Amino acid sequence: MVALRSRRLESLLSSPLDRLNAERIRNLVTNGVTEEFDLDYKRELYGGSDQEKKALASDVAAMANTAGGAILIDVDEDDKARATAADGVDRSDAERLQGFCIVGRD
Repeated sequence: MVALRSRRLESLLSSPLDRLNAERIRNLVTNGVTEEFDLDYKRELYGGSDQEKKALASDVAAMANTAGGAILIDVDEDDKARATAADGVDRSDAERLQGFCIVGRD
């Protein structure tokens, strides 16, 4: 269950966040959707080092302190923060759980 309801994100994705799939994410690339305060693209999965854990915590905290939102893993972006690729790299089950992070704000 997704605690966050974002009409803006659901409109961009043409889907409720709890029904998000790879096709919807690829549509962000097709449409050149730009990152915003509630949408963050990350090319790589956060790693397990202390520095990478701090980066994840910082990204989640920044989003939680604004309006909430979604961090999408495996999405490349250009120098204007527009989605340019979403290759869908194979992941383990544990990595898949980390691959979609929704940050809500009450």
